[in-house]
Amino acid sequence: MGIIITTGDDHKTIIWDAETGKMLYTRLQLTDGDWLAYDEHYRYDFSEGAREHLYFTCGLEIIDLAQLKDALYVPGLVEKIMNGEDINYPKLSDLQICDALPIVERIESEKVHYHYKITTRRLGLEYVEVYINGKKVYTFQKNDLTESKGVFYLRIKQHEITKHFISGEENKVNVVAKAR
Repeated sequence: MGIIITTGDDHKTIIWDAETGKMLYTRLQLTDGDWLAYDEHYRYDFSEGAREHLYFTCGLEIIDLAQLKDALYVPGLVEKIMNGEDINYPKLSDLQICDALPIVERIESEKVHYHYKITTRRLGLEYVEVYINGKKVYTFQKNDLTESKGVFYLRIKQHEITKHFISGEENKVNVVAKAR
């Protein structure tokens, strides 16, 4: 297969099939050697460090990749495309993610707890994962949470979070609610 490679001002490199003119995939080179490649249906492959920089949006809603359970992640995507293999993974358009996934909000409370409000939406709630500095450290099932009027609450003692912090660094806590 012959290919054409284009690069624009936006630093995207697009690989085209020279015979059909069809876009095969797009590759983005990120910082520190990280990269992302995706096809026309937004199925993707990436270097591990790229995960922290990626998300989807639906209007003003930001959707963390972790909420999608890696449904669009295709290991070896570029090789599969270049070898003409079928890619039997869902397309972004198949997932209907807008207004579907739970919303997580941090609630400011007393200093002894990290407190989160989780509002379910169309796809409900299955479990919640807590990541500290990109590493998953806790998983809470739906029945581990407190529920009130269809809204779930997660409280974690501050020392259970801060014991995972790296001294002298900016530490990031990310709470991700997973739908069914």
